[in-house]
Amino acid sequence: MISINDTVDIIEFDNYKDLINSPVIYSSTYSLDTISISNSKFNIYTHSNQGNTFKIKEIVSPVIKTVFKELNFLNIEEYTFTFIFNSEVNPDILDFAALEHPNSSVYLMFSTPDFSNKEDSVNFCLDIKHIVAHEILHLFTPITFSDSKVANHTLSMSGHLWLYEGFVEYQSLKILLKNKIISLEEFLDVLEQKLRNIEACNILAIKLLV
Repeated sequence: MISINDTVDIIEFDNYKDLINSPVIYSSTYSLDTISISNSKFNIYTHSNQGNTFKIKEIVSPVIKTVFKELNFLNIEEYTFTFIFNSEVNPDILDFAALEHPNSSVYLMFSTPDFSNKEDSVNFCLDIKHIVAHEILHLFTPITFSDSKVANHTLSMSGHLWLYEGFVEYQSLKILLKNKIISLEEFLDVLEQKLRNIEACNILAIKLLV
């Protein structure tokens, strides 16, 4: 990175693939935690636009250790998690967004958890554990194992979304359940909610067609 002045930086990449897989985030209010597992280093950045940061290391550490143990064949040397809490978006419209990269993943949370409220705290912890496990599992597919459309970064939709999202979603929950990071009740609650969402989408699709 080359700093031209206080407001302009130049960041160069060798190719398009490196560009899209290298998120750049500027923040004056962030916290940094690190986790070391064997020969792997994991960075956890947390940013809040409200000026305070949240220590979520204790929430995600068991997830990171467990899921990367399942993916030990990938030989990850360093991986970065970036959590951004942004209250400027109405949480009633969207709760969160996340995106995986070969050496990092970014999590954009649109609501600030109220840790003094037990229910809010429990729901937040469950969401974070679930999302983090899901994004880590993407290292297996589609990042490592994928079809030519995904591998070549084409804009057309792959026909294997069931694998890239469906398999990853179920497997991430299954790993959390097997390692007692989430309870059986939480596991079933998430699956039930997903089935309800599918049912609602199907009803909407039928209404649009008739």
